[in-house]
Amino acid sequence: LLLPAGVGVGLTCSTLWTSLGVYVKNLSQAYDKAKGLDSEKEGTLGIFTGFTDRAAPQLGGLTALMGSSLLLRLTGSRRLLYTLVAASLGLGNLLFFFLPKHGDTSPAEKEAARKKAEAGAKAGGEEDEKSGASLLAVPKLLWKSSTLKKIGLCYLAVGFSQSYTTGTFTADAVAQTMGPEALGMTMAVNNTMEVVAALAFGRLSDIFGRLPCYLGALALEAVNPLYFAFFPVVPGSGQRGLMMLLAACLGAGSSGCVCCLRALVGDLFEGEETGIAMSTTFLILSFSAGSGFYLGPNFGLQTKARLYACLLGLSIASSFAAVSGAKRDKEANA
Repeated sequence: LLLPAGVGVGLTCSTLWTSLGVYVKNLSQAYDKAKGLDSEKEGTLGIFTGFTDRAAPQLGGLTALMGSSLLLRLTGSRRLLYTLVAASLGLGNLLFFFLPKHGDTSPAEKEAARKKAEAGAKAGGEEDEKSGASLLAVPKLLWKSSTLKKIGLCYLAVGFSQSYTTGTFTADAVAQTMGPEALGMTMAVNNTMEVVAALAFGRLSDIFGRLPCYLGALALEAVNPLYFAFFPVVPGSGQRGLMMLLAACLGAGSSGCVCCLRALVGDLFEGEETGIAMSTTFLILSFSAGSGFYLGPNFGLQTKARLYACLLGLSIASSFAAVSGAKRDKEANA
């Protein structure tokens, strides 16, 4: 039963996050328009993305982590816990039906967005068919867009960070040095920093730009894997302060990177290509996260940390190339 359940969760979550990303972009543009803000220079996409994509989910996860532990301690009833989880999911899905509509709703606006997206694509070849309803939309856009290829390389590190945080760091570092009883506290620190960093980096990226904030988040994220790449874990050594610091850096850095990258995708793609580009990045993220878990016990903490650090280095080069390439394309089409 676990295998079909995992497939179902993966399908629903990927669809949800892609749709949410497009909706948040439309929502931020509607807010900017209502406030008289220039979306390109003083927009709010970063803070909207930070709150909806990272801060709110991580805050909910942190609350659920503490609440479930308390509930099990007081009642010992797993059935009651599962019932509350199912009720929360049902309520959350029900609320989606009450969300107001934003974005390109009129045919004229949809046509304008489509023409703008086509103008930004590279010239040459026959015009692609409308890809929104095609199963080949993701590979077609990935093949056509050099910018998406470069951003996709950045998402390799994003995906690997998920398996590294929940599997490698917790099991091979925290549990080995402080014992399994410290896992809850460590993840609480990690999740708390994810919430704070999402809001901070989201707003800062609106002010100072996506790339500088992304590089700053990468620097924070790299502290953890670089440490374990050169210093082995000593079992039973304690090191509570060090582990908490490394958990905080990992949480803040990875959250800031995801927030900046999601907003960057929203900046660089328009119209129906926005949703397709976000679907592509989630596909790459899922592949990378799964690969990290597949490595399992075959590779130790130090090897995985070095691989993680290499992926972060690749992200630096890819992000520079993506932003500079998109800027050149924009100037050429101006």
